[in-house]
Order: sequence, then structure tokens, then C-alpha cells
Amino acid sequence: MDTFIKLKNINKYYLNGSVKNQVLDNFSCEFQEGCFTVLAGPSGSGKSSLLNILAVLDTPNSGEYFLRGKWVDFNKKKN
Repeated sequence: MDTFIKLKNINKYYLNGSVKNQVLDNFSCEFQEGCFTVLAGPSGSGKSSLLNILAVLDTPNSGEYFLRGKWVDFNKKKN
């Protein structure tokens, strides 16, 4: 099967004043086209943050995102 989405070393954190809350720490995975994936974990483990990054609704603080083999540039301005 072909890789639909590939994430490499994705980091996502939120700042609350001077406190850094790391929700994704060097997260890497591949999602194959035509396959189902289940996300499970406790509250605050980064499930919603990951889904928002996968849907390109939020940006990771660092890492790489590939969609069908093409790098996704989160810094590109939207018109």
C-alpha cells in the first residue's frame, strides 16, 4: 500500500506563561492509504493536537509532514 501521510519527528507544545506543555514529542508515523487508524490515550496526551496537525488546521512547532510524498510547508501564507 502507498503511504498517504508521513510524519517525522513532530513536536507540538503550548506555552502557558513560562510553562511549556509538550503534547507531541518527536512523534513519527505513517498512515497508509485505505487503512483505518485508531488514536487512543488519556486526556492531554496529544490526540486532538495530532488530528489538528493531520488536518492542517494547526502547525507543529517542528518536524516534517508529507502528504502523498510531498512536503507540506506550514509556513506558506494562505491567500
